[in-house]
Amino acid sequence: MSSAEAISGAGTLVVEGTFPCTVSLHGSLTFDAQAPWVPMSEPFDVDDLPVDGGCG
Repeated sequence: MSSAEAISGAGTLVVEGTFPCTVSLHGSLTFDAQAPWVPMSEPFDVDDLPVDGGCG
């Protein structure tokens, strides 16, 4: 499997409470597209991502 390292990223992380059960992340990752299969940028969006050890 091939991979490409992101060179930057920006977005919003929503954490509600001190020990949340879930988080939401909305952003974009930017890559140095040196291979033809690597996009210049890629959205990263997730809602209600479970937090290991959360809900404490």
